[in-house]
Amino acid sequence: MSVLSNDQVFPSKVDLWVTVSCWLSAAVSLFATVTLLGHPSFGMGVLAAAVLLLGGVLPLWLITSTRYAFGEAALTARSGPFRWTIPYPEIREVVPSQSLLSGPALSMDRLEIRYSSGKVLLVSPEDREGFLAAVAARTSPA
Repeated sequence: MSVLSNDQVFPSKVDLWVTVSCWLSAAVSLFATVTLLGHPSFGMGVLAAAVLLLGGVLPLWLITSTRYAFGEAALTARSGPFRWTIPYPEIREVVPSQSLLSGPALSMDRLEIRYSSGKVLLVSPEDREGFLAAVAARTSPA
């Protein structure tokens, strides 16, 4: 595949502790949901649904969907229901990072994308070198 092809996608690297945490959260949420449903009332049903969605479905959605796509004009990071779009001309630099700040990065082996006016996005592509080459190909002057 050419480095400059459109819609080049890089899945996130996922640390084992993140995977275990997400599955544990899903299991605990399922148990809590079953427990809450043992108390039949509308309020408990709503609470059970919220617990299952936020504690069970969301973490699993995040670990299965986090990826970074190079489109025609911008890099798009996706993680569950969350999306970030960075036009290539706004990318200032990409540097290694082990920041604990939140972002669509499921590994501590992170890259910090600095863009626009001081904005930062943390990512953790599985193919770090390929990702860096794709960024360089799209942001370097011709």
